[in-house]
Amino acid sequence: MAPRAFTLPDGTRVGVDFADEGHPTVLGQCAPLRGPVKSVQRNKLIADAFKLVWLRDTHFPDARVVLAMGEQLSRHLARGSWLRSAFATHGIAVVLVDDRTTVRSLDTIT
Repeated sequence: MAPRAFTLPDGTRVGVDFADEGHPTVLGQCAPLRGPVKSVQRNKLIADAFKLVWLRDTHFPDARVVLAMGEQLSRHLARGSWLRSAFATHGIAVVLVDDRTTVRSLDTIT
């Protein structure tokens, strides 16, 4: 996995924080992992999710969409929140990354 930039057939350019080589099977973005969460970070998270889903749905339909974030930001995705439900509906996987770079799925958090 590495940062990737794509130039689409219509000339549109779009970058992602990580994707595999060739025709991607994973498209991902990393959200801020530390510090207090501000509304601008939450809004960027939503924009990143929209970009990844658009890219997948229009150009790489077999790719998995992944958002990596820290515990602080994941509080916006508490069970029962509209954002968590929207991400699930659109096939967006969320993984949490801690200070030791341990990665775990949001679904494992109670």
